[in-house]
Amino acid sequence: MLLKQDLNSPSVHCSYYACVQYMLHILHTKQGMTKESIDKEQRELSMELSGGFHAWLINKFWALLLGFERGETARLFASYIGELKGLRVKADYENIEISAKKAKQAYETSEKIIKILKEKLDI
Repeated sequence: MLLKQDLNSPSVHCSYYACVQYMLHILHTKQGMTKESIDKEQRELSMELSGGFHAWLINKFWALLLGFERGETARLFASYIGELKGLRVKADYENIEISAKKAKQAYETSEKIIKILKEKLDI
């Protein structure tokens, strides 16, 4: 919908946060984590990681995916989410124009990420 209206920056934002929300869904429904346990683990481990909650969440899923295809799935996930996160930061915080092509790529990347998560972790 946002892409059709040429709202490219908000579209990138939503593509990234769709992945974040899906990861949180998996932590709740498949990993049995409550909001409190997520907050506690994130606080404890974010001291070791720069980047706060998002870095913790991405690292958590990278670790969960390491066991698939000798780590190839984790590497692919990290590449996709890193690319999408970087573009989201630009879209949200920098005074630049996000092209329709970049916004569409972000949407497609989010679909790839969600597909990986569904296939490997949302069983």
